Amino acid sequence: MFIFTQVRPNETFVLINTTMFWTVAQNYCREHHTDLAMVRNIEENQMVQNLVPSGDRVWIGLHREGWKWSDGSDSSLRNWRPNEPNRGPYESCVAADFSADGQWEDLECNVKSAFICYSGEHIVCFICGCSKSQM
Repeated sequence: MFIFTQVRPNETFVLINTTMFWTVAQNYCREHHTDLAMVRNIEENQMVQNLVPSGDRVWIGLHREGWKWSDGSDSSLRNWRPNEPNRGPYESCVAADFSADGQWEDLECNVKSAFICYSGEHIVCFICGCSKSQM
């Protein structure tokens, strides 16, 4: 089952209830949508929360490599649960925990979880300039 909400014009968050490892979820989102969700502000976190059943946890696109989004962009929002990220030796992937108001926790990437994909136009900026991609 897929549930979605519009983020802004031409952008949508999609809940995928099938549980997958973080990297498998990332590949799924890239194949069928644009990427794992980038939660850039509290309003977007609320949009994700509105999709997810209360108490559930979902993968988002943040990972430990510099705490960047899976597309390589920086994350300016920090919505960590207390004592997170606790940086366990293998906890490199991030889930939003809606038993804790959608606050983030770092987990091992080999945990299976539902996840949030992002669909729509996405602007990626590199040193050489910006480019648009659309799913």
